[in-house]
Amino acid sequence: MSLCKVENASAQGFLLDTEIQYPLNTRLMLRIEVRHGGKTWEFLCIVVVRHSVIRSASYMAGTEIEKISEKDEKFLHDYSFSIV
Repeated sequence: MSLCKVENASAQGFLLDTEIQYPLNTRLMLRIEVRHGGKTWEFLCIVVVRHSVIRSASYMAGTEIEKISEKDEKFLHDYSFSIV
């Protein structure tokens, strides 16, 4: 298990700041926790690493969502477009 920070989220994927450089096309299961409006939303999804960039002290991994529940997909869409 590895801990990473979501730098950016969209309806299609996440930009992750991580200490591990994941090879391209690696599938990861993520447990995402979003704190918004005094509530915490937690969900699981499977993503695929599409981009990987070396930073000075960490790595950035651009991921694409491969599998997510319909309920969580709707929340993520609404969250990323500031609807919620």
